[in-house]
Amino acid sequence: MNSELSAASQENKGEADNPFSTDILKMVFDNVQDGVILFDAEGYLLDINPEGLRLHGLDESDKELLKNNPLFFHKVYNAEHQELPSAEWPVMQLLNGEAFNNVPYIIKVYEHGPEIRISYSGVSRLNKEGNFTSGILLARKAAEPIVKVDLVKDVFEKDEQIKKLELFQQQIKDDRELLHTIIDTIPVMVTIYDKRVNSFIMNRAVEEITGWTPNDIKEISIMELAYPDPVYREEVLEYMHSLTPGFKDIIMRTRDSCEIETSWANLELPDGRQIGVGIDISDRKRLEKELIKARKKAERDNQVQYAFIQNISHEVRTPMNSILGFTELLQKEVTRKKETEFLNAISHNGKQLLRLIDDIIDFSQLDNNQISLQKEIIVISNFMKRIEMQMVGTKKAYKKRHLEIVVKKPENNVRVIVNTDSFRLQQVLMNLIGNAIKYTEEGTVEAGYEIRESKKDILFFVKDTGIGIRDIDKENVFKRFNRLHNTRSHEFRGTGLGLAICRHLVNLLGGNIWFESEFGKGTSFYFSHPYKELERIENKSAVALAENDKQTSDFSLPDLNDKVILIVEDDSFSYMMMYHMLEETKALILHADSGSKAVEIFDKYKTDLVFLDIRIPEMDGYQVIKHIHESNNKVPVIAQTANALPEDRRKIVEAGFNFHITKPISRDSLFSVLNNFLPV
Repeated sequence: MNSELSAASQENKGEADNPFSTDILKMVFDNVQDGVILFDAEGYLLDINPEGLRLHGLDESDKELLKNNPLFFHKVYNAEHQELPSAEWPVMQLLNGEAFNNVPYIIKVYEHGPEIRISYSGVSRLNKEGNFTSGILLARKAAEPIVKVDLVKDVFEKDEQIKKLELFQQQIKDDRELLHTIIDTIPVMVTIYDKRVNSFIMNRAVEEITGWTPNDIKEISIMELAYPDPVYREEVLEYMHSLTPGFKDIIMRTRDSCEIETSWANLELPDGRQIGVGIDISDRKRLEKELIKARKKAERDNQVQYAFIQNISHEVRTPMNSILGFTELLQKEVTRKKETEFLNAISHNGKQLLRLIDDIIDFSQLDNNQISLQKEIIVISNFMKRIEMQMVGTKKAYKKRHLEIVVKKPENNVRVIVNTDSFRLQQVLMNLIGNAIKYTEEGTVEAGYEIRESKKDILFFVKDTGIGIRDIDKENVFKRFNRLHNTRSHEFRGTGLGLAICRHLVNLLGGNIWFESEFGKGTSFYFSHPYKELERIENKSAVALAENDKQTSDFSLPDLNDKVILIVEDDSFSYMMMYHMLEETKALILHADSGSKAVEIFDKYKTDLVFLDIRIPEMDGYQVIKHIHESNNKVPVIAQTANALPEDRRKIVEAGFNFHITKPISRDSLFSVLNNFLPV
């Protein structure tokens, strides 16, 4: 490969053949205390070091002018100030292959320049045929007067200088060979070229990767071979000349007509040439494509999995709507203790099943980063009223008669308006409250909040006097599938997902969650919720928005004997359950089991309120409400659906529903809706 590099370099006149181009020589060249002047085979000046410029009264800007003058000087005199013909000038002696040491001269560089006394030593480099190929002049300021040197001493010093120069030349040769070996050995493509890419040197890696050899590029440019498309070739050349930092991906044509993907970076050398460094990235690109393909497949699989879980949720909620609804109706009718206990068991375990389904859905969303927030304006005090009612219901479900439920609010009773996802906020609080009630047999479960204006957040807390958490278990509290109390008691059943979901939701809401616990004495959970500013009761617009939240505590039986209610429900059991719940209101109940029939009934009868399912045949709920709004947009339309995901809630709100209730539907939730949208 060294011979190939040498052969290719012959095309670069005076540059690739320059033996003084290594970094080591450059360092010596720039810092040696003598002036060093380098000449090529034609006698043209190749370079002159800083000390050489200084001795001759020149500066860096004179270099290019000197390179155009092969003899370098204007006039040259000997030590006795006799003008010498050009044939006797030190440069010509050098070109003739003569070696001389410390010979004094008086020279004038420019016609009107000063006379300078300098002594020169010269060493010539000859080829095998004895022809001059390059040479060095060493310059020193000559002493005045010039003192004759003892002949023996002069010969000795001359011999020593020649030995030093020969050693210097050998070091240069060794360095070049080492550099060639390194470049040829590294598994990275390296090319050296001029700006027109007429002179092109490449290492072994280029030949191994692309197949192109130095013989191939003698007749045809490497640019034409590697980039046959002229337009693309110009793009590559433009990048090479721009010397843009960093690597750029480039497609190359190989000798066997294949296309490979490579990545190249370009640098400029001090002599004006450029060096290109490239790597073969075909395998990496192939792997990236495979990874992208695998990721898309995983995303499709996740979507299928999520759609399956979503469908399971809907299909479970629909029959549970009837089971829990009829159970609630029977609980009002049955008075015997034994049957009441049976019904309570059905109700409790049915709700546990729903909670399990919700946890599985949330877990699936967590794994796929699909949980998103649907924010709205709420009044914290109203929100906590609902939480208090749910606490009472949870206490009743767990039969904790001796447990005291406490809800604490700030002493100033400020009505704070916040922008949050009330569904997710309620989910976090009720999960913590449910655990507190579950693990506390007696004493108190306390929930509440306080305003921390210094930290610009609301601090929610749930405290209990229950069994507490052991120190050994504390680091695992928020981990998935972790159950701290592995007991056979049905009281402590669960998936081990609740607290992991809570932490994720709190983080999504912009807060932090933590706890304090003493085993055997109780546990306190805290989590923060940030706010930009506190909006108080005086901000009527914010309060008005918050009051649109119709979930209130008004569960009283309304008297609707002059009202007409349309129930659009294709599941006959769900309709039957809703009918029996609403018949106590004395309202006229109409039923449609398809979207088209719902539209027909709505257009035919004056309807005061519509309970509209989403998944119904012929026309879905979104198509039906669009028709209702076009006919009479003043009639309240309530979505009653088994679609319980946040995305479903967002879509329902965007469709213009006045409110929505999620299956399974309770009697109290129905009466609350009626009292808010059909006030007597």
